[in-house]
Amino acid sequence: MKKMIKILAALAAGAFLFVSCYTIEQGEIIPDTKVPVNVGCLKGPSGLSMVKLFKDNEQNDEYNTKIAGAPDQITAGLTSGELDIAAVPMNLAANLYNKTNGSIRVLAVSGLGNLYIMSRVEISTVADLEGKTVVVAGQGATTEYALRYVLDKNEISDKVTLEFKEPAETAVAAISGSADIVMLPEPFASQVEDKADGMLRVLDINEEWKNLNNGQDIVMTCVVARSDFIESNGDDLTAFLEKFALSVQFCNTDIDKTAEYAQEFEIMEAESVKKAIPYCAITFIKDDEMKTKISDFLTTLHEVDPRSVGGTVPDEGFYYNAAEN
Repeated sequence: MKKMIKILAALAAGAFLFVSCYTIEQGEIIPDTKVPVNVGCLKGPSGLSMVKLFKDNEQNDEYNTKIAGAPDQITAGLTSGELDIAAVPMNLAANLYNKTNGSIRVLAVSGLGNLYIMSRVEISTVADLEGKTVVVAGQGATTEYALRYVLDKNEISDKVTLEFKEPAETAVAAISGSADIVMLPEPFASQVEDKADGMLRVLDINEEWKNLNNGQDIVMTCVVARSDFIESNGDDLTAFLEKFALSVQFCNTDIDKTAEYAQEFEIMEAESVKKAIPYCAITFIKDDEMKTKISDFLTTLHEVDPRSVGGTVPDEGFYYNAAEN
């Protein structure tokens, strides 16, 4: 009898474990399947910040990941619902928030200023750009607005010719010799420094910006999520932010492995990544500090050109704060 009781108890326990992994609907036993969160980023610093998270995901399969070559691919993913969370340029996030009635919110700052003037000719101050042509990576992006602001404050905005190309095209122009002065974000600046003969890093636009704005940072990239995803997936969001913070830390401390993973995910060649990371300003800033940094930066960007942020500086609803949700 005692043996029979033990057997029945074991069977009951097994049945409990079996049922706990399933949902019973209308008499049917259906397996509980957790839907992966859809996460996207761009090739570049935002991609580098996520490589550890993506690498770990090969084991636990929590995320569907997308690494895009152009911002419009990420924008399309967010607006269509294909993506739940994404790392994007800061001014793109502001534009998207304003133009879609708050369909996305910003979760964290993921990258600060990493813009550099590279040159084959002697340049030591912003004033030395007068009369020169600068090929700029990204029209309508933070690169353009930051440079225009610096040129304007140095009173030479009408004395410098700007030509615009995509970041990869700008890097090719510098490496091939068809451009002697370029402005690039990381990690493209390090790639050019490595491969373009005589092309040196001559001006740090981030420092120029800070000198003109009482130490205010350029905010290059941020992580956003769809507002409806935030409202209905609090636990998933918390878990993602924890993993992303660890991924950022890994990127800044284990540069060799980050470079290896970046090449594996076809974000960038490993050797260029190793040189780029110290200049990339990859970071993780959230809550009130995030809000202050972004608000200050977007206010200045709005002064340069209201179109840069979608017409107006985003309101309070733009900022996600874990303590308030």
